[in-house]
Amino acid sequence: MLPLKERTVMPKRPRLVMQGNLILAMDVSPAKGNPEPVQRGEVKGFSKASRKRMIQQCAKMGAAIPIFLTLTYGENYPLDPAEWKNHLASWGKRLVRYNSDLSAIWRLEPQKRGAPHYHLLIYQKDGKKPFVPKEWIAQSWHEVLGEYSDSNHLKAGTRVESLRSSRGAAFYVAKYCAKLPEDDYFPPEWEKAGRLWGSFNKKALPEAKQHEMLLHSEMEQNAVLFVMKDAY
Repeated sequence: MLPLKERTVMPKRPRLVMQGNLILAMDVSPAKGNPEPVQRGEVKGFSKASRKRMIQQCAKMGAAIPIFLTLTYGENYPLDPAEWKNHLASWGKRLVRYNSDLSAIWRLEPQKRGAPHYHLLIYQKDGKKPFVPKEWIAQSWHEVLGEYSDSNHLKAGTRVESLRSSRGAAFYVAKYCAKLPEDDYFPPEWEKAGRLWGSFNKKALPEAKQHEMLLHSEMEQNAVLFVMKDAY
């Protein structure tokens, strides 16, 4: 047995904590203290911080496969953002009544004419690709909108796209859901629109379980730090 002063102390390997495709943390030592949670201010548009939180929420879904849904308004639409949110909330309740295992992550954004529309990723609790009839989606959205929808809008007011994999979901998040205001037209009056993304029936979202990985080399550690710096 080596004398105490000659013993080699092996460095602790960094521990990578994952949830789905999201890197939650890379720990090299036990956490210390209990930091105060970050206090968020008034919601004013879709900030870079909001975008990050949305991407992170979608990444937590891991291998779950959603369907991609767009809900639009016709020629006539309400000017009060509170009505837009009420319409989405009402439709979300109908979806959950239709199937309580369904949930959604939604994103509100303006069309060039100023009208609001929603992009949604619809998930099933078990992570399998959900099935919701296109006819039901069109009819339920038409009924929720009431005076703001007609027979023409019933036919053209919704769009459903089936995704083949969780990678497809990541593509749609990047292309449609996670665009910043400077990426597209953003009317000044939309500053009063409040939250521009969220979820409903959150308890049914198929969030992946957390798991841990050990990083075995300095190259692996640097690669993770690079990804976290760029994406988080």
